[in-house]
Amino acid sequence: MATTRERIKTLRANNPNLPAARIAEFLSVSRERVRQILVAEGLPTKVKPYYGDCKICGENLGAGRKIYCSTACRSVDCRISFRCDYCGKTKEVLQSVYRGQKKRGYKFMYCSVSCRNFGKWNVMRLSQPVAVNVS
Repeated sequence: MATTRERIKTLRANNPNLPAARIAEFLSVSRERVRQILVAEGLPTKVKPYYGDCKICGENLGAGRKIYCSTACRSVDCRISFRCDYCGKTKEVLQSVYRGQKKRGYKFMYCSVSCRNFGKWNVMRLSQPVAVNVS
């Protein structure tokens, strides 16, 4: 039969994320005794809590993070691409900006201020009735 020390080492090796309190429950010894044996064997006594993985890159999340590990990953996921209605180039903006403009009733989306100005002029020109000379 294996000694308590050997069983603790085996449990820690097989389950590195198992807290010392759970090891103590399994073996019916005190948490302090488990801690002492882990220190004597040079094994970690505390286990880092697992908060999940980042939605974009898959890295472990830190405490207080919900979905993304950093603002860079959040920025990547919260962007949307659209095609400029004047020049046809694709542009990437935050989803909140895009949705806000659509919610305010914007019919056209532009990649720059100059495209917006030319696009509005073009729409106004096309929407005006054309005078036809009848001769």
